[in-house]
Amino acid sequence: MVIHSVRKLSKTPAGRLIKVYEGFEGLFNCEKMMEVGEHADNHRQDGIPGGADEKEQPRVRGVAESPGETWSDTEQKIQRVLAENLQLQQTVEVERAHRTGKSSGGGDRARPIVVKLLRYKDRQSILQRAKLLKGSKIFINEDFTDAVRRKRRDLMPELRAARERGDIAYLRFDKLIVHPRNSSTPK
Repeated sequence: MVIHSVRKLSKTPAGRLIKVYEGFEGLFNCEKMMEVGEHADNHRQDGIPGGADEKEQPRVRGVAESPGETWSDTEQKIQRVLAENLQLQQTVEVERAHRTGKSSGGGDRARPIVVKLLRYKDRQSILQRAKLLKGSKIFINEDFTDAVRRKRRDLMPELRAARERGDIAYLRFDKLIVHPRNSSTPK
């Protein structure tokens, strides 16, 4: 058996996905997919979202929760929010929409909804249009791991302080980016 070529397709946290073309002295060729790496799941240990699954899941907060709500009920509520509040003209294909966290048992606070979308472009259009929800009680954010959410929460006081100083400051993933405003000094 002779290996003709090895080509790297993509990097995943679980390792590298490679395609191996195998042939027996040129008589036949077959493709074999192999996953190489030390982690079998799609999560890196440092909390960075690993697979495409996590990258395409916006988290929606502020949608009222009804007792005995099913996943299909939640999906219908999300479709209504997308059509009415975000004014999306195209149909967004939602693979699954479900609530996360413990149920409060009829409390005032509704659990957040994780929305798994079929296309990355849909996720981008939803996150770009999330600013249309300003003034409502519905919020749409990226779905980060718990470790990243803790880091972002810990960075919030520094972010607010930088903005109060007049600097341009924002969070990118789990990092605080600060660009000081240039003060014009006379020469």
